[in-house]
Amino acid sequence: MTDDSLLQRQEEEWQVLQAVYMDDVVDLRKKVAWKVERPLHICLILKQQQSESVAGTTDSDSMIHMVIKCPNKYPDLVPEISLENAKGLSNEQIAVLNTELIERAKSMVGEVMVLELAQHVQTFLRDNYKGPQKSFYEEMLSNQLKQQEKQKLEQQKRLDFLKRKEEKERQLLEDEIQKRQHALKEETKKIKETKQISDEKPTEQEKAVPATPITEVPTCSPIGTPSTPRRPRMSHSPSPLIVLPSNENKYNQDKRRRRTSTPLRDTDDSDHQCKDHTGGIVVIAFNTKSERTIHRGTCLGHSVHGSTVYAGIDTASGELVAISEWVLKWRHIKQKRTQRVDYEDKEGATYLKQITSIEQEIHSLIRLRHKNLIHYLAIKYIQEAGKCTVYVS
Repeated sequence: MTDDSLLQRQEEEWQVLQAVYMDDVVDLRKKVAWKVERPLHICLILKQQQSESVAGTTDSDSMIHMVIKCPNKYPDLVPEISLENAKGLSNEQIAVLNTELIERAKSMVGEVMVLELAQHVQTFLRDNYKGPQKSFYEEMLSNQLKQQEKQKLEQQKRLDFLKRKEEKERQLLEDEIQKRQHALKEETKKIKETKQISDEKPTEQEKAVPATPITEVPTCSPIGTPSTPRRPRMSHSPSPLIVLPSNENKYNQDKRRRRTSTPLRDTDDSDHQCKDHTGGIVVIAFNTKSERTIHRGTCLGHSVHGSTVYAGIDTASGELVAISEWVLKWRHIKQKRTQRVDYEDKEGATYLKQITSIEQEIHSLIRLRHKNLIHYLAIKYIQEAGKCTVYVS
């Protein structure tokens, strides 16, 4: 191909570049007085297009000047390519881009290539521009936000873990309480059946004492002639010929007395329940020596001293305990309201002084342990208007 035709192709490519890049393409060929056709020597100011730029950046943030000097036999020969005034790219990136342009130019020998190389540079700017560098203060704020988000995420994970652990422990505790209650019911049922069987069996002494046989006692008239016999008399008392030892008789009386003192074991479950205390399960927190939470259950009975005994279970260890409750009420007297309040305050102070003394004694007994003594666990009292409730476990 002749030199004139090659220069003609270069001139046509120059016109295309002017139409595409307009003011961003500069002709570096020196002007002379006479018109002489010379090969292309241009500078392309390549920027990242607004539609392709990173959000929050401008065109001036990423820019590079590509200088191309074509030989006379371009495009049959590779033009000289240089990159200048780069913004938004590191030196390593500029070296990589220059190598890619040279290799691309060698692969396109024989064809016009300047427009293709310019578009490749714009694509490289779009793919490798990371935005303007932040200041030290902005970097510090960004790192703080990331650290706060990370801490929030870890805290949320920790809260979720604790919540799952608490739910699991609560479920295990409820299962253990149900298991203990079921075992308690079964034990009570077995004791009741055993007691009922033992009550139905007659004692050996009752078997040994036969009933007095039925006899007919004839009666005599005043003159000595027998008259109509009297009506036979029933007698189930022990025979006067059989005399029980005094010790055995006393033992049987004590046994019958003990048997009648606990009638709840011989009745149905409906009779066992206390009619006065049916409030359900009550949670009592004791703070003696260490925190102890006990679920108070059904009423077991009432003592002659005025206390009420309940069944309970320790929520931490699952241990079955007995809880004694005393309700101490101030006396009501027929006086004026102000005088009555003063009297009740004095009487309440007297009761509280006695309760405090008892509490100190219980604290000393808590440390006492012996197989033949009742082990005290805790004491708690609650003062209310006109009364004070004391719990001993």
